[in-house]
Amino acid sequence: DGRRVLYASDVHSITYEDYVPQHDHGRRLAVSTGTKAMLAIRVIAADATTSASLAVIGDDWFGTSGDTVNLKSQYSACSYGALECNPASKTTSTGVAVTNGVHELTISNSVTGVDKGVVEAAVVVAGYSDLGSMRNQFDHVMLCLPPGTLGNWIGYAYVNHYLSVYNDDWCNNVSIQMHEIGHNLNLDHSGELDEYDDKTCMMGYSYNYDDFPKMCFNAPKGRQL
Repeated sequence: DGRRVLYASDVHSITYEDYVPQHDHGRRLAVSTGTKAMLAIRVIAADATTSASLAVIGDDWFGTSGDTVNLKSQYSACSYGALECNPASKTTSTGVAVTNGVHELTISNSVTGVDKGVVEAAVVVAGYSDLGSMRNQFDHVMLCLPPGTLGNWIGYAYVNHYLSVYNDDWCNNVSIQMHEIGHNLNLDHSGELDEYDDKTCMMGYSYNYDDFPKMCFNAPKGRQL
């Protein structure tokens, strides 16, 4: 039951690794049209907290406070309205009210110098405890981890899956948002000499800017979607 996970260790390095499913991380076939209910999670750890507030995270993912370039706007534009990424607003199976597609979780773990996979697992356990089965209630869940975890990484996502993970402020950048959700939707990297060197496609490089570049996918990736 091993799965492929794509790690972005920095803006110039993305590698493949095998991952063993944990905590009901079940794989499911990606559907790249229709309406998606999405949840971004802000994390409070024992020694650090995700830098952006819930309001900023919601705005940068869904434009809930007026941001005009975000994951929701760009996937809608790039799919000509065929894929709508909406902020989840619902009461979960545990009775927790989720609004504007954002939620805050507290974990007892410290994160400084700790492997990102360990922190991810702790957040998923906390999420299932607080919200119930995240996989069954949300189409995509994005974990915005606090700063300080081990290594110079920016984000990663599971292929054909609901989960993606971001290193603190990278969670707010539209290029990596589209890139990692693209992996959830079964898109691979784009490149010719290198697996990520296609600068015409969001499945190539990720950029450390909030609203730049305002770009879609190359022709093969667009057809795959």
